[in-house]
Amino acid sequence: MKKRIFYVLAFICSMGFFTACSDDNNDIETIGTEFDGAYNGTMKIKVGESVVAENMPQSIQINKSGENMFKLQITNFSLGKILVGDIIMDNVPVVKKGNSCSFAKAEEAMALKLGKCKVKLHGNIQDKNTSIQIDVEVLDGDMKGQKVNVDFKGNKDEQLGSALAFDFEKWTVQKSTTTGSTQQFEYPEGGFGTSNDGIMMINDMLKKNFEYPVTQVAGKEGKGAQIKTIYTDVGINDLTNIPYVTAGSLYLGSFKLDINKPLASTKFGIPYTFTTAPTTFTGFYKYTPGKDYYTKNNKVIAEKTDECAIYAVLYEENLGTDGKTNIPLTGEDIMTSDRIVMMAALENGSAKADWTEFSLPFKPVGTKKFDPTKKYQITFIVSSSAKGYLLEGAPNSTLTIDSFKIISK
Repeated sequence: MKKRIFYVLAFICSMGFFTACSDDNNDIETIGTEFDGAYNGTMKIKVGESVVAENMPQSIQINKSGENMFKLQITNFSLGKILVGDIIMDNVPVVKKGNSCSFAKAEEAMALKLGKCKVKLHGNIQDKNTSIQIDVEVLDGDMKGQKVNVDFKGNKDEQLGSALAFDFEKWTVQKSTTTGSTQQFEYPEGGFGTSNDGIMMINDMLKKNFEYPVTQVAGKEGKGAQIKTIYTDVGINDLTNIPYVTAGSLYLGSFKLDINKPLASTKFGIPYTFTTAPTTFTGFYKYTPGKDYYTKNNKVIAEKTDECAIYAVLYEENLGTDGKTNIPLTGEDIMTSDRIVMMAALENGSAKADWTEFSLPFKPVGTKKFDPTKKYQITFIVSSSAKGYLLEGAPNSTLTIDSFKIISK
């Protein structure tokens, strides 16, 4: 009932029904363009009562569209791997008070990739921070009757323009689902995959207790992520497709085991939500290579020193047969696919004893160009062994990272 009253009041205010003069009109202000911009933050998404995504990076574009009206745009909105499409709501009534405002739209019908939907929202902006709640009800299609709730929190970063920011401050425990197993590991929230999943499966399957490659450590500020290469000799590696060396890796995407193609287990990418091309990939890292460098055949290469890898990839979305879900690039084709449009890469992955800042420009691949009418996926990948995708590297090579940003202007 309280929400309904709020929607009605917001609508009445926006239509100018309060026409009192003099001091009675002091609380009603006209918006300019002071709230316009990209608000970058994270989403918590629920389908029914189930949380399907938490701390998922997202950008929402807000612009004045009329007198005390907003236009809100969420591009490439997805439910995990299921693409929903673009949510665009125009003529959203706004009530301004000082440097803050509140806004709400009771209901709007729109066609999304899920099917026909009813969408409503309400939110506020205060001191360049915004909180927005969006409710979607699916009216037809495979998800008919489902209700999706989105809770977005973000801020307007005027210096950087649009940016996806990753501070590695929040971590979640993942426990093994294998009966009787006590295995568990932590992973950073925000749409990440890690090589921890693979180690957990080895530990469960062969009753091992290998160290997990990705762990929470002290960062440059607050918390950071440590990525470490692990020696995973189980005695029967050649019979099981288990590599002798498992490079630590952390990336935007997910992990789903492919026992026949281990590199295909890493699924890279989240929807890229900006309408302009990424320009820069920034952050901090330090790196210590391990002592002995192993080949995939468990042979030590004398005098070879490991290096880390830090890079980001923008690639074209390619929907599967359902017309909704992106077919992700994997460890098999993340460096070679003709869907790759832009890359930013650290050229020298040698040892760095102290925190080192990097700023890597995104460069077009071949003749590819960013097209704002197309849909894209974005990922960054960090590895404690640059040749980990070839199943080689030095055990105990350790990469520590913090404060990553993918910037678009």
